Amino acid sequence: MKLIKYPAKKDWKELTKRPASDLSQLQAVVDEIFQEVQNNGDQALIALTKKFDKCALEQVVVPVEKVSSRINKDLQNAIDIAYRNIKTFHRTQIQEKEPKETTAGVVCWREARPIESVGMY
Repeated sequence: MKLIKYPAKKDWKELTKRPASDLSQLQAVVDEIFQEVQNNGDQALIALTKKFDKCALEQVVVPVEKVSSRINKDLQNAIDIAYRNIKTFHRTQIQEKEPKETTAGVVCWREARPIESVGMY
């Protein structure tokens, strides 16, 4: 880490400029990680955690008791409130499938599903 104390005002713009990164290979790396996890599940997560975080896990699931004992009560309450709010909001987005026979043998329904891309004019 480079520490710069009391820089001149003329240097502020350069010092606060975000570093430019070469992202051209990023998508390939992310795709490879997703493929590895899809193919090898928890074992891939354990190996990737060791590779990137330098931490050797025995299992992926961490018991709640082990985590909750290390979080202060205010943070735990904030997490609980956020969880309830997110769950309550997204529960309203669930749509039940209601098939309707519009003509003999023709059944229609509404269905929400993600699409990869869309074009509009």
